[in-house]
Amino acid sequence: MLIGITKGLAPLEFLETWAFWITFAIIALLLVGFAYFDWNAWQSSAGVQMPEPLKHTPWEVLTILAGTLIVVQGFETPRYLGDEFDAATRIKASRWSQIISTTVYVAFVALALPLTHLLHGKYDDNSLIELAKFASPYSSRL
Repeated sequence: MLIGITKGLAPLEFLETWAFWITFAIIALLLVGFAYFDWNAWQSSAGVQMPEPLKHTPWEVLTILAGTLIVVQGFETPRYLGDEFDAATRIKASRWSQIISTTVYVAFVALALPLTHLLHGKYDDNSLIELAKFASPYSSRL
């Protein structure tokens, strides 16, 4: 906030670029780790184990879908930056953010799903860290 107030949007854009690439690298490494785990599970005699599907009430399904909508709405931010960027840049930013995020979400669900049985139906705030731990080649999970 201090940087934004004192120096404006340009330094924040620079920091955001670095933050984006660091986040992107972390996500890519997680996906590679999950893919490595899935490949090894598929090649093993036990095979890939999928979790038992949970039964959800219609209300739970609705709240999950609403949460997804809220996440997607976060990619509408460029539309409000008309003072700083032209329309073509804002449209391009919105499209790319939606394409990249959709690809990451679909890949993440597909690659993480075979690990979720290791959580034994207990999902909480640190479940992603637990999944990463299970996918780690240094884990003594099994």
